[in-house]
Amino acid sequence: MTATTHNHQVWAVLFPWFTVFLGVVAYYGITRSFPHLPYTVAMFIIGVAMGSGSTASDYADHISTSVNMWTHIDAEVLLLVFLPGLVFRDSYNLNVYQFTVGLPQSLVLAFPAVLTGTLLSSLIGRYLFEWDWFLSLTFGSIMSATDPVAIAALLAEVGAPQRLSILVSSESLLNDGAAIVFFTIFKNIWLVDLDIGVGQTYTWGSGIYTFFKMSVGGAAIGFGMSLFLLLVLFLLNRRLNIEENAVNVASTVTFAYLTYYIAEVVWHTSGVISVVALGISTKSFGFFFINDTKMLDNFWLILEYLLNTILFCLAGCEWGKIVVGTSDQLSDRKGMITGRDWGYLVILYLLLNVIRFALVFLCYPLISRIGLKTNISESIFMGFAGLRGAIGIALAINLDSIVLKNYTDKSHLELTTKLFFFVGGIAAMTLLINAPLGGPLLAKLGLTQATDTRQKLVKEVEHMISLRLLDYFVEVAMEPRFIGFDFLLVQNCVPMVKEWTKEEISIGVKNYKNKHHNEFSKNADKLNNFLSNFGMDPLEEEEGPKTGSQWNLIRKRVKAKSCMEWIKDATRVDVDVEEKENHVELTLQIPKRGLRRRASMVLQDMTSKTELRKVFVEMLRSAYNKTILDAGINRTDGIVTISIFQSLEHARDSVNKGRPLNDWEAIQKMKSPFRNKFRSMLSIVTSKLSFFTKFAAERAISTQYVSVSMLELNYDVKCAIALIEAHLIAERDLMETLGGKDFSGPGKAVIAESKEQTRLAYDSIQKYPIESVETILSHLLVEVLLHKASTIAEEFLSDGLLKETETHDYLHHLQAHIENKPNVLKKQEIKQECSA
Repeated sequence: MTATTHNHQVWAVLFPWFTVFLGVVAYYGITRSFPHLPYTVAMFIIGVAMGSGSTASDYADHISTSVNMWTHIDAEVLLLVFLPGLVFRDSYNLNVYQFTVGLPQSLVLAFPAVLTGTLLSSLIGRYLFEWDWFLSLTFGSIMSATDPVAIAALLAEVGAPQRLSILVSSESLLNDGAAIVFFTIFKNIWLVDLDIGVGQTYTWGSGIYTFFKMSVGGAAIGFGMSLFLLLVLFLLNRRLNIEENAVNVASTVTFAYLTYYIAEVVWHTSGVISVVALGISTKSFGFFFINDTKMLDNFWLILEYLLNTILFCLAGCEWGKIVVGTSDQLSDRKGMITGRDWGYLVILYLLLNVIRFALVFLCYPLISRIGLKTNISESIFMGFAGLRGAIGIALAINLDSIVLKNYTDKSHLELTTKLFFFVGGIAAMTLLINAPLGGPLLAKLGLTQATDTRQKLVKEVEHMISLRLLDYFVEVAMEPRFIGFDFLLVQNCVPMVKEWTKEEISIGVKNYKNKHHNEFSKNADKLNNFLSNFGMDPLEEEEGPKTGSQWNLIRKRVKAKSCMEWIKDATRVDVDVEEKENHVELTLQIPKRGLRRRASMVLQDMTSKTELRKVFVEMLRSAYNKTILDAGINRTDGIVTISIFQSLEHARDSVNKGRPLNDWEAIQKMKSPFRNKFRSMLSIVTSKLSFFTKFAAERAISTQYVSVSMLELNYDVKCAIALIEAHLIAERDLMETLGGKDFSGPGKAVIAESKEQTRLAYDSIQKYPIESVETILSHLLVEVLLHKASTIAEEFLSDGLLKETETHDYLHHLQAHIENKPNVLKKQEIKQECSA
């Protein structure tokens, strides 16, 4: 093997991962700009462009070579790579009870209807395309295979009723199994007729025997393999072991592929039917043996996405090469696809839809009386939802690749080329036309209309989410960091704020009083400020004589009039223990750990400040993990989150060397390269562009984006607030661990070092105008509230009060508000420029 050949083999790894990269880009573009375009259609179009480009290019670059290697993949390997993963997830996600009830309907639509559809579709091949009977029957079996993956995505997207979803999905899965059985029989007979050294002949008896062997035998193998899988899942039962949970999930994909291989390759039965049986059996009897169901769902969701992305892009590549006409050492397809074939494609699309509707209504007298008892509206949708996709494309590629490797006459290759052209074209047309129109058709048929009771329930649940968010808003507004928040900004960005009535707000304040009775008197001034934002009267002082503890609580009221004053007080080095506990309680209302076991008093005897510093750094890490979302810092603040946790690594390295805490200094050091890179990026972008493009870029930067100084403000404020809160919590925990006021000298020294870091954080943001700081903190408050609303909605989903589609719509509504928030940094920058 030469070095060049070896390098070319390595290039095969590029295609799938480059395809997934393009899929990520396509997904982002679709969800932001073309939400009604099916993702699989986009990947098919991208594949067409890649296949056409690899054909037109004479240069053997990495991508073109990798595309060509995958388009010549072995037929059996192709099916073995893609089908088990795609079929298992869809069968596992079925509702077992409804699948069992609707099984008679599914069997009618899967076997008699598929055979009838194969015969009707073969008439098109025989009399329209003038193919021989067995190629026409092979083509008919491929066209009878609907795509369960595309149909499941369609039903979820349009919010179809679960009963209809189960009926269509189960029919599609069994439909594919039957279609593949017929495809295998007719394909082998046609290949024998070609006399190219492959294929198999059948008599009527052997054909019937093969049919039952592949269908019933495949199901038996699937059920048998499920017993072994259940045993493995039962043995891997250590639910608290995360690694074992991962192995538990990995065993499902292992058995899915092994089952398909044993059924298809070893026993020559239907691999698809065997995997369907495996998935249904596992869901029926092994659901409680799955240690982490969420991990299982996420894993199979990712795997399905990867397989669909690669398969549809590969199909597009093959289809693009056929349309353009490839000419290489293996094949010469130039001129095989003509203008007449494009016309035939449109006619074929219309005829296949007619056949699909005819089959459904031919079976209607039977399926309307058995199983789930389909009605007219559901039958119309079932006829329209006969999408073609992954399964049919995989079968067409399988047939084309067999002929490509063994053909002796160019006319043989032309037949499979045209067949694949029609299959790929029909898949694209059904996904591009039928799928987007599925939602409006469901609405027109009245199948998505919720009952009045259901609509009232959803409205009531949304109102409950709003009230729970109100209770949370009262709590979080008491945090000193949000003193002086911009109420108008919060009101405009959080839609629920405008919906609250004064009576509901009063109840929310009372709920806070009942929950935080000890802190209620201390926060009376802030509660009055909160109520004034809604135009409500201040709270009345409780009448009657006050005890000594009540007077102490009143004296402890927060006197700070702004967040900066609170930060200044919280970072005082000379603050006593009692005041420190007060500051921490007001910061996040986290319960004190007064009941720590005195066994931890061994730390009190430590004479080494280094050991105490190490403990303190880990306490900081714990505090950050608990408060990072409550601080309003999300994934869009990546540089802030990275800096915070990198500062801990820097601090740990420093204390290991016997040096004092210096995590704020590390945060400031990380800001410098970020600032310099951003400035360099702007300079390079604007200097390398033409005059007009440069003008447009500068205009965009001046109107939409913000300057480096405003980014520094955002960075400093968010990092400082997060650091101060984490240090206050860690200081309190350390003091409680060391016995409250009577902690040791090294402990006092570590607390002093912590206070020095918080003082440095305060000094770094003191230079900014207080209005700017409060604007950033108001923005954080919006993030905190919207994140909490989404969390509450997900809780109602897990409780069963909301359906997935209803929760998805609600979260989509919240996401729109997040994305449409005003650019507070830009607004603040404009204010500063106007003031100057």
